Amino acid sequence: GFTAVAYIVSGFVDRGRYVTHDQVVQMDRAGIEIASHTVDHADMARASSGFATYELVQSKHWLESLLGHPVVDFAYPSGKYNGATIQLLSQAGYDTAVVEDGPNLHSRADRYTWGRVRVGGGESLRDFITNLGAPMPSVTLSSLDIEP
Repeated sequence: GFTAVAYIVSGFVDRGRYVTHDQVVQMDRAGIEIASHTVDHADMARASSGFATYELVQSKHWLESLLGHPVVDFAYPSGKYNGATIQLLSQAGYDTAVVEDGPNLHSRADRYTWGRVRVGGGESLRDFITNLGAPMPSVTLSSLDIEP
């Protein structure tokens, strides 16, 4: 029931040893979420406000133009970010962002610092399960009241 997310560095697309634009489209059509990872894999904690805005907005715009739908998730390159980066993400229209070693329990309040499970493709199923961490608590809804 998991959905994979491919964090794409838009400026690397079609370069040797990286994905092509056709592969990005194929992944999207196959149900893999396509998310932004900047234009040039920039250090967002050290970037000026103008440069950080460029990296966030241009990557998002390029991916959305390619795919034809909104791209709302982001991964900080090398997990580096600061408070200003989070504000710029929000202003650029991103809804969520992930860090390398963040919490596995997520809420809307911390949606710009969610943890992720990195999958490189060479791990065994046992290693993958271990990397997921402890099971999250589940909640059973017995009734739901929805207003129009």
